[in-house]
Amino acid sequence: ESGEYVAIKVQRPDIREMVSKDLYVLRRAAEVYQGLVERFAPQQKTDYVALLNEWAVGFYTELDFMNEAKNQMELKSALEERGSGGVYIPRVYE
Repeated sequence: ESGEYVAIKVQRPDIREMVSKDLYVLRRAAEVYQGLVERFAPQQKTDYVALLNEWAVGFYTELDFMNEAKNQMELKSALEERGSGGVYIPRVYE
């Protein structure tokens, strides 16, 4: 009613469960790939399973909209305190 433009983020129901299943499949694939690399290219030192696990943590963090809102408000406050102009951080509606 105010005429203000807003952006809305919508999260699908059961998305965490779907993501967990997908990450499980990816982890299994990474384990197989890691075994092949260790057998056929032992000079390659990348730990693909650990890399995937680290990526998964970040992925779950991205699904936490309350954490994202908190970070957005903190960033907005920090920029305002420093007088950083030219960067627009939208208001968070809770």
